[in-house]
Amino acid sequence: MSDFILGIHTGHNATAALIEAGRVIACASEERFTGSKNHLGFPSQAVQWVLKFGKIGPKDLTKVALVGSFGAPIHAGEEAQSASWLMRSLVVLYRPGAWLRKFYGWAAYHVPVLRGFGNWCYCTVVDWVGSIVSRNEREGVAKRLDVPLDKVVIYEHHLCHAATAAYLSPFNHDDQLVLTCDGEGDKLCATVTRYENGQLKRIASTPLGNSIGWIYMDLTRYLGMKAGEHEYKVMGLAPYAKPENVDRVYRKIRHIISLDSSNPLVHRSIFDTHQSYRFMAEKLRRYRFDDVAGAFQRLVEELLVEWVRAAIRKTGLQTVAAAGGVFMNVKANQKIAELPEVKHFFPTPTSGDESNAIGTAFLAYADHLRSRGKQVEIAPVETLYWGPEYSRQEIDAFLKEAVSSESFELAHPDDINEAVAELLSQGQVVARVSGRMEWGARALGNRSILAHPSDPETVRIINEYVKNRDFWMP
Repeated sequence: MSDFILGIHTGHNATAALIEAGRVIACASEERFTGSKNHLGFPSQAVQWVLKFGKIGPKDLTKVALVGSFGAPIHAGEEAQSASWLMRSLVVLYRPGAWLRKFYGWAAYHVPVLRGFGNWCYCTVVDWVGSIVSRNEREGVAKRLDVPLDKVVIYEHHLCHAATAAYLSPFNHDDQLVLTCDGEGDKLCATVTRYENGQLKRIASTPLGNSIGWIYMDLTRYLGMKAGEHEYKVMGLAPYAKPENVDRVYRKIRHIISLDSSNPLVHRSIFDTHQSYRFMAEKLRRYRFDDVAGAFQRLVEELLVEWVRAAIRKTGLQTVAAAGGVFMNVKANQKIAELPEVKHFFPTPTSGDESNAIGTAFLAYADHLRSRGKQVEIAPVETLYWGPEYSRQEIDAFLKEAVSSESFELAHPDDINEAVAELLSQGQVVARVSGRMEWGARALGNRSILAHPSDPETVRIINEYVKNRDFWMP
């Protein structure tokens, strides 16, 4: 029987992935089943679906792999009810702790010498509480799935990001430079790793509080949008600003984060980046929203480009794989891909935390093979159609019910492609459902809205009534 590994991410945009013999066969985020954007918590429906797709039960799993990240494992609902008295106490203490952190953040921002002491205290608490949280998480998942506790393993957040990038990469049989960069996970916000002979060896890491990802997230919030969700809107807004206005804002912010002068593989900020919103509110309140977006987008692009160049100089590796939420920034990725030093570049598709469900499964599979003295072989990405699909019978049943309610008129054209082309030429909008659902944040055709792009009125209809897009988004 094949080795099946279930990967589970319980944090922001909770996701489940199933790999069989080193190949991703199913992956879906919980939001696709619940309709709750960026679902946080155990992805129960996603787990049920990937197991059903694999035609297996929990007892058939070789390993269940979780993603470590302090803060994500404490959930409301079943987990909280079944938690130990200590876990329940932590939940009770969370709110006063938040006020304490808020007061400390204000003090450390104005008295920078306090920053080191505060980070030490935070990391000490995370190390202590994190081990308890991780044990609770393992026990809870083992009980929920009814599997032995020794089958449930946890891997560090940024190691999962690195594994996702390195193993999914089409160049995973070559040596690679692997970069991770996000808001924060397990006390880190960026790492540099060498991938050689199928092994991951971290050579540098950026500690929490020095995060370009957190800066961009706070920028999103500062501009009145949803942090952790609307960063792409900030990126889309940035090109509309006039270059001379962007320069004016950029001169005020370019010093806040840079590469460490003693180790250019590490990022350093002049203040704890958890206080980025405070900096923006104090220093940028008189500047236009698009100018601010343009300046911070430039900051991200220049920092990442400089970082990639430094890592290539250090390692000599010119094949680059990347993961973590910051690498969802496609404009920055374009700058990296165009560097003459970069021979091949693979930014992980949907590289946010949801992809860690895949990375942790890969790590568990690789460790399982090594423990048996076997060579690690993991299939690179070939497709992202890893989600559910509907049978002809299910579609017919749904359409029969829809037509009976007189909400729709049903037609069966002889040539579906010709019929769709005719509708598009008439300025109609067509919703396409076909085959397996694509995984991730980008429509790849199987779940897509189609329209004729040369008709401005059609574009307006889609933006305003279908996608609810902001006026500056294409």
